[in-house]
Amino acid sequence: MIQFIVFSLTFTSIFAQLPDQLPASQAVVITTENDRPLLSRPAFYPGGNKALLQFVTETMEYPEIGQEYGMEGTIVVRFTVNKVGEINNIVIEEGLNKVFDEAVIDMIKQMPAWIPAMEKGILANYEYRLPLRFSLH
Repeated sequence: MIQFIVFSLTFTSIFAQLPDQLPASQAVVITTENDRPLLSRPAFYPGGNKALLQFVTETMEYPEIGQEYGMEGTIVVRFTVNKVGEINNIVIEEGLNKVFDEAVIDMIKQMPAWIPAMEKGILANYEYRLPLRFSLH
């Protein structure tokens, strides 16, 4: 059986982490010493992490050469979600080989627009890291 596993979703940001009980679409209100609210929210995939996982598993295809030669491993891709939710600056931080790396980049390019991040109530760019594990078992 061929498996494609998103084994963790890692965020790189200056934003406060969202508590587990809050939906990702809800902003976290942090107050300053003056009791002035600062709204912060990371960028997120429409529908949250569960929807992101579904998109990846439905869209990502295991490269044929990888199946043929029994290639497995992990790729870490980093990208920026800009202020309007578009994905750009796609970079493979840890690659497997050219075929796998290009397949991951193609999959990222197919993603719909994300919900952009907010910092202090203003839309902000957000850097996202996504480790992806390819396994044939």
